[in-house]
Amino acid sequence: TEIPECVEIIGFADSLAHLPYLYFPAFNQLLTLLLTGKIDDPELLARSFRFMEEMAICEDSEVINLLRVEPLEIIAILDHEPCQNTQSLMLPETLKLYLRDTLRTEQ
Repeated sequence: TEIPECVEIIGFADSLAHLPYLYFPAFNQLLTLLLTGKIDDPELLARSFRFMEEMAICEDSEVINLLRVEPLEIIAILDHEPCQNTQSLMLPETLKLYLRDTLRTEQ
């Protein structure tokens, strides 16, 4: 990879190759680095949000649940930190899930 910070993440993900759901911690690490500005790669950030949108429109409810409890939960935590306004980066279906879960949590 061209991004030095990703070498460790890729190694971590490769070590979990036999457990597909455990790729999400690696994705979450990458997403955190992107959102906090430790990796400055707008294209990779956009690709990450497109990936989440593909999950959000998937017909498999397990995929949608994984999106909700993995990356969207990380984003909810980071939204309280000084980082990018993640809602403006979200695509429509991802944003709907995020807002629904965020509003439910705040009530």
